[in-house]
Amino acid sequence: MESGDIVVIRNPLLPETLELVNIKECREVFLVNNNVKQAIILVKRIREINEKCIIHCRIFDERLKKLIKGFGVKIFSSTKWTFEKIKSWFVNKSGLVIIVGWNNFSRRLANYFESTEREYLVIEFERDELDFEEVEELLGTKLIIGRATSKKILTQARIHDCTQIIITLKEDINEILEIVQNVKKLTLEPEIISRAYDDEIAEVLEVLNVKTFSTSYFAFENLKSELID
Repeated sequence: MESGDIVVIRNPLLPETLELVNIKECREVFLVNNNVKQAIILVKRIREINEKCIIHCRIFDERLKKLIKGFGVKIFSSTKWTFEKIKSWFVNKSGLVIIVGWNNFSRRLANYFESTEREYLVIEFERDELDFEEVEELLGTKLIIGRATSKKILTQARIHDCTQIIITLKEDINEILEIVQNVKKLTLEPEIISRAYDDEIAEVLEVLNVKTFSTSYFAFENLKSELID
């Protein structure tokens, strides 16, 4: 908004919203939120108005990709692109990994560590982020409910045995910094890796010897290359 670009703050599912943004004449549409139900409805409604525009849609779930591709949609996954970029950070590494936060990216990490038979634990505070069946099938005893800002929780997660800790939290820089500080107070052993959403935050973390990555940056770079191609 500060850049002067037009921003329409309305429910995208409403026909009048699609009319307002002139979806009929649109050449490309990007659906980037995490609401899969909304994405499916939007794709259907956009196609009813505009059969030719290119629709890019972010989808994590492999099962849903096949469904939505039937509408002529280009599918991408920011977590997949990001993981491919930083996968080398985990290859040929051993020892316990602690994953802080449960989200699409940490799911991808957990699946990778399962496939390589590397030991990992997940710390998650928000119970709403947890799917009961998923917890039972994938995580089981590997899940610790609590805040990673707590030294007690970090100790419970065996921080002293840990060789890498990956902070996947999305936006709370204060919480990320507190986690980093408490890890360093308890042990200097693990490599600390953290998500960082902008360059300034990344610079602060890197001063603290934290390796950083950005899912939004890698997604943009990959999308940009596709558009140029």
